[in-house]
Amino acid sequence: NIQVRDANTGKGLSNVQLVIEPADNGAKAASASGADLTKTVKMSSAKGGSTTKTLPDGKYTVTASRADYATQTASFSVVKGIMTNVVINMIEG
Repeated sequence: NIQVRDANTGKGLSNVQLVIEPADNGAKAASASGADLTKTVKMSSAKGGSTTKTLPDGKYTVTASRADYATQTASFSVVKGIMTNVVINMIEG
């Protein structure tokens, strides 16, 4: 799960673009179906959350961007199909 919040209020932010990429400099990770994963793009929900269930095991970076907020990047891992929880605090401006 990825949770995106306003750093000042702690409230979830909707409509944040989340770009998820393998952490090893763009190397392709093979998904369970055998397809290569180079980038996944999602949008956060009304409460600031996003769930990704199809990532293969590995290390990833997620870049969060939204108008009027500074872009933020965080790292996470998927181990045995379980993704670590990620909280991204976005700073207005």
